[in-house]
Amino acid sequence: MVKGFLHLHTTAVVLFLLLFTVKTVLLLLGKTEALEKLRAKTKILDMVFGTLMLATGIALLLNIPEIKAYHYVKIVVAAASIPVGIIAFKKSNKAMAVGLLVVFIYVFGVAETKSLTFSKPKIEIPAIQPDSVSTPASILDQNSANVAANGEVIYKAACTACHGLDGKLGVGDAKDLTASTLSHAEKVAIITKGKGLMNSFKGQLSDAEIEAVATYVDGMKK
Repeated sequence: MVKGFLHLHTTAVVLFLLLFTVKTVLLLLGKTEALEKLRAKTKILDMVFGTLMLATGIALLLNIPEIKAYHYVKIVVAAASIPVGIIAFKKSNKAMAVGLLVVFIYVFGVAETKSLTFSKPKIEIPAIQPDSVSTPASILDQNSANVAANGEVIYKAACTACHGLDGKLGVGDAKDLTASTLSHAEKVAIITKGKGLMNSFKGQLSDAEIEAVATYVDGMKK
C-alpha cells in the first residue's frame, strides 16, 4: 500500500513538473496562443495532478516514523503551487512562472535527497564500551566480534525507528528483517541506496559501517 502511494506520488509530481515546464517555456517564448490552448486542454489534468500530489503526500506522511522540516516544505509548496501557477500564466507573468519553476525544481531535489541543503548529516554512532564485547579466542574472532558490536550499535542508532529493536516493527512498510530472504550484498545495496520510503544511508554511514549493520541484520534472520 505505502509503496503504491510512493509510486503514485512520484508520478504525479514528475508529470506536474513536466507540464509546468512546458507552459513556462511557451510563456517565455511569447507563444500566447499555444499556451492558452495547452492550459485549456490540461485544466483538468492540473487539478488531478495537484490533488494526487497532496493526497498521496499526506498518506505518505502518515506512514513515516518522524516528520522532518523538508516534509513541511513539500506540503506547503504543493498546496500553494496550483493557485500561484494559475495566476502566473493568467497574467502572463514570466518572472513569477520562472520563479515558481525554480522552487519546484528545488523542492524536487529536496525530496530526492531528503535534505533542505541537498546534503545528509552524519549519523552519530555512540562509542562501544570495551566490556560490551567478550574477549575472543583469536584475531579472526576478534574482528568478527567487533563487526557484530559495531553493527548492533549502528542499527540501534539508525534503524530502530522503522524496523524496531527486533526487526519486526514494520513502520512505513518496513520489511520484517527476521524473515528477510535478501543476500548480504542485497542488504548492503539497499542500505546504501535506499528503497521505497527507506532513506539512502550513503554519506551518512561509511562503507565499513554499512557492512557492519548489514552483517548484524544477517544475524537477525530466524
